[in-house]
Amino acid sequence: MVADIEAGKINLVAVKDLSRLGRNYILTGQYTDIYFPDRGVRFVAINDGIDTKDADNDIAPFRNILNQMYSNDLSKKVRSAVRAKKQNGDYLSNYTPYGYAKDPANRNRLIVEESGAAVVRRIYDLCASGHGALTSQRC
Repeated sequence: MVADIEAGKINLVAVKDLSRLGRNYILTGQYTDIYFPDRGVRFVAINDGIDTKDADNDIAPFRNILNQMYSNDLSKKVRSAVRAKKQNGDYLSNYTPYGYAKDPANRNRLIVEESGAAVVRRIYDLCASGHGALTSQRC
């Protein structure tokens, strides 16, 4: 987008709300207050009622600060939830390794899926007995 603005291809940037432009209040402010006006680009944040063609955009810096605070708070909460799941021994990935399935009673636990597990055991036994990817290579 910046390359197209520099090339003069864009004269309007419209976003759903101000947080879609950025969550770092300093950088977002630089774009809305300096970069866009210097290049003749109008900026509109539809849900926030911000339009740089109007002079009354005094609330925008405060919204930028609140957006960054929200983003930082959400990040802390997500890290905390992931940490708690790890400490509880819960499985965190969306995808299960071959030979396992998610437990229907608790999707955060894995159970052995026997048909796949048989293949994994066979591969392990072959490797342990010296049949690696290269016949001269030991596993």
